[in-house]
Amino acid sequence: MIKCPVCNQEMLEGVIYCLDCGARLHSSVKIEATLDKSFFQTDKFKNIPGSQTTIMPSQEIYLVVLETGQVFTLPVEDEYIVGRTSDEQPIFPEIDLTPFNGYQGGVSRLHATIKAKDKTVTITDLGSTNGTRINNVKIEPNNPKPIKHGDIITFGNVKTRMLFYK
Repeated sequence: MIKCPVCNQEMLEGVIYCLDCGARLHSSVKIEATLDKSFFQTDKFKNIPGSQTTIMPSQEIYLVVLETGQVFTLPVEDEYIVGRTSDEQPIFPEIDLTPFNGYQGGVSRLHATIKAKDKTVTITDLGSTNGTRINNVKIEPNNPKPIKHGDIITFGNVKTRMLFYK
């Protein structure tokens, strides 16, 4: 048996989506425990320039929800849809911001994509209603923009920070 990460219902092994809430049960993205400020003072976080736009295979990529401190771990060399779940939607985002006031914060169901490929991380707004911003600058839909270590990424009104760790 496996537990749904959204509603905690138990499902049989091999089920891809929760039969109760529709959440994806198997994803390469995982939510880590809430981080406290001391985590950001560890050696993993030091000595990475804020202007770094390239990632190395040995690095990890984290997307931190600023309001709660929850962290999504994003394996390198993959693409992720950011959004929120909905009963009417057959496609579920890998990075689900529903538990972080995604609906109230103006996150679209399919809001943006994050790509970690070819040593760079980019974000593309998917034509979301409330837009995506990098360091408070709105990006144009369907136009990939590079993300740097430490950038604040805002989906609607939900603020996150992108971190690259060595």
